[in-house]
This record gives sequence, structure tokens and C-alpha cells, in this order.
Amino acid sequence: DEEETREEEDENFDLIPRTPEESEEESNDEEEQESRLTFRFEERLRSLETSFSEYRQTNQFADAVSAILDIVHQY
Repeated sequence: DEEETREEEDENFDLIPRTPEESEEESNDEEEQESRLTFRFEERLRSLETSFSEYRQTNQFADAVSAILDIVHQY
């Protein structure tokens, strides 16, 4: 019985998370979805910028590369 239940669960397992159609949390409104995606992107970008900034403070090579990029950007 336990093995059959496990097999049924495996068959019903979906690798792609889906939101139920009647969910109140997620809206089908395209603008709202785009807004959420933009927010997530900006949040991820801020996180990466913070991580890179912390990395630069502890790694002289990264600081040198950044200086080179700044010089190249000027020309």
C-alpha cells in the first residue's frame, strides 16, 4: 500500500510549479505579472550589486579589473 501511494505521488509530481487557476495570490493581469517580474529582477540585481561590492572590497584583482573597465568606459 505504501509503495502504491508513493508511485501515485510520483506520477502526480509536476516539476514546474503551477498556480491554481482560482488562486487569489496570483493574478492573470499582465501588468501585475510584469510588475512582479520587474520587482524580482531589480531585487536580484541589488543583491548581485551588493555581493559584488563586498567581493571587490576583499579582492584586489576584482578592484583592478573594475578600474580597467572604468578606464575603457571613458574612451
